[in-house]
Amino acid sequence: STGFPCPIMLASSFDPELAFRYAEAVGEECRAGGIEVLLGPGLNIARNSQCGRNFEYFGEDPYLTSETAVGYILGLQERGVMATIKHFALNNQEWSRHNASSDADERTMQEIYFPAFRKAVQQAGVGSVMDSYNLIWGVHASENRWLNVDVLRRQWGFEGIVMSDWTSTYSTAGIVRGGLD
Repeated sequence: STGFPCPIMLASSFDPELAFRYAEAVGEECRAGGIEVLLGPGLNIARNSQCGRNFEYFGEDPYLTSETAVGYILGLQERGVMATIKHFALNNQEWSRHNASSDADERTMQEIYFPAFRKAVQQAGVGSVMDSYNLIWGVHASENRWLNVDVLRRQWGFEGIVMSDWTSTYSTAGIVRGGLD
């Protein structure tokens, strides 16, 4: 497969049309390999320089991340490959990611952490959302009804698949109540 530049470099172009064409090429490679769902793009905001996933996100600016994400998702899904936006939400560290609670007030989440996810749902029609490992306000993202049902489904109108990240489910009852598919 082709070694594409990492997503942070793509976002550095400040060019949503380039993101569209880049993702079309990724989508063509996926289809050639029989892949119909891509676990990406990553839409978290790079707020902590020690986050091990910053290279696969689109940067630290909510607007730039949103615009790049929309172009990318439209290009990928144009090629018949479902995009999975991740890691919803506030995934900013690797250390103790199964136990750490990433807490921010709702205004901060709405203004900084959620815009790219919201635009991916409402403008790009993304097919899938992957929850993050971390807790938000003391509740794992995969079990967080406020995050997955109230915000994602009710406020934004998301109708696709909500999935967990690898090994990020902690109880069957919790994920069912929390809105995980």
